[in-house]
Amino acid sequence: MNTKNPTIKKFKSNIEKTFIALILLILTAPGCKISHDDIHFADFKGKPVWINGFNQENYGYLIYDTEDDKIVMGHNIRKEFTPASVTKIFTALFAAETLGTDYTFPTILSYDGSIKDNTLQGDLYIKGFGDPELSLDGLLSLINGLKLKKIKEVKGKFYFDESSFKTREELDKDMPSDAYYNAGISPLVFNSSIIYALPRKDSKWQITSADLLPSLLSFDSYIYTDNVTYPFTKFKLSNNKEIWGLNQKNLTEKRQQLPVKRPGLYTAETFRKLCEIHGIKIPNPENRETPSSSKTISTHESRPLSDVLKNMLFSSNNMTAELVYIISAASYKKNDINTNAMEQFYSSSFNGLNWKNFRIANASGLTILNKTTPEQTCAVLLYIDKKNDDKFKLEDILPLSGWDGTMKGRLDSPESALRVYGKTGSIFYSSGLAGVFYGASGRRYIYSVYINDPGKRIEYDINKEKTTEDLNNGGAWTKKAADSIDEFMLKMIKEL
Repeated sequence: MNTKNPTIKKFKSNIEKTFIALILLILTAPGCKISHDDIHFADFKGKPVWINGFNQENYGYLIYDTEDDKIVMGHNIRKEFTPASVTKIFTALFAAETLGTDYTFPTILSYDGSIKDNTLQGDLYIKGFGDPELSLDGLLSLINGLKLKKIKEVKGKFYFDESSFKTREELDKDMPSDAYYNAGISPLVFNSSIIYALPRKDSKWQITSADLLPSLLSFDSYIYTDNVTYPFTKFKLSNNKEIWGLNQKNLTEKRQQLPVKRPGLYTAETFRKLCEIHGIKIPNPENRETPSSSKTISTHESRPLSDVLKNMLFSSNNMTAELVYIISAASYKKNDINTNAMEQFYSSSFNGLNWKNFRIANASGLTILNKTTPEQTCAVLLYIDKKNDDKFKLEDILPLSGWDGTMKGRLDSPESALRVYGKTGSIFYSSGLAGVFYGASGRRYIYSVYINDPGKRIEYDINKEKTTEDLNNGGAWTKKAADSIDEFMLKMIKEL
């Protein structure tokens, strides 16, 4: 064959192009299995764009063109940063890959004994399996099971079962124990382990008391006026009650969140309260494992994991992240819960990247110990993107700039609103944003950007009793970092 013939060369070129297009079509077709090892990045040699107001060693970013499959902007792409709540992107993928996006979390109401004349002659059990979104609707659906069996009274005991995994009184031991975001964790968690304090004023408009909602036997509160450091509350466990002291000067909200330390008891007491409201009499709850011989009354199933993860990323719910991780880790390690399960998953799966200094000490990002790079973050986002799962698409699971979730107040100018899908992250002296955005040209980019100030964070942590000045300084840094990231993203939108 005369391969020098221009017609033949053109024919061969068309065949090659068609073959390549066919391969790309197959690789991106729905249901196609993409390997973690397919995700890797070449070195970036281009000139960086500086982020205003910060030392260039204290930030890093990566901008990746999803059409040309290449990095178009980068700086410190392989340097470790504290990601804060951007960690939840790693948690979400780990859970989706381990449990599957259709996974649901059950809560089971069961009994032993017999039912006769509208009375349960036996014991009632409520058992949790880590449902991160257990709400009033979920508890009421279990109560409907009692109604269907025409049970109006329980003559035996009422037990709550937290045996699915080990409980603890706070999400992260290195964060302030009594801060609203550091509640207790359990297989049986209602309302993300949050109870509300509603301040009440006297005739002189002075706050003199606070009602707790819901009003339960094992909780109480009082008002104090003396000075105390952050989080401006006093907590003690006395006579089997969680007692909260609330600072009169800092009760500025109509409804203040307080972190529940014993979630299983809180859930069971709320369930009992609802039963009382619905005309069903049950005893005060006690803690005990459900016997294998018990008979199911009703089961409440959570929403599918895909919906749970979307809500977690939209609202940045720390409790959801921790519960999802615990269940995922148990499954990944075949019932051997290991705090390094996520680290092991990523380092053993994404072999195209270096994970040597990757650290996940907390699945929600509520710690300075977590460490990741802009490259690792974009690798996770790119894998989700190429996986092409209809229930787990980036544009579906991440909030949109100027519109919803934690992005509602970010990048909301006419030039940037509705262009940037992102997971925000911030703790004092660590800030991040990662996701996907559309440039002014209409092209689509995956991105991650981090700003940390390790020196200032060390100074902050040295002082164990935080003052208002410490909090104001940390808050000011956080706002400055978020504003600088948004300014940088707007620059990328305009240039790309």
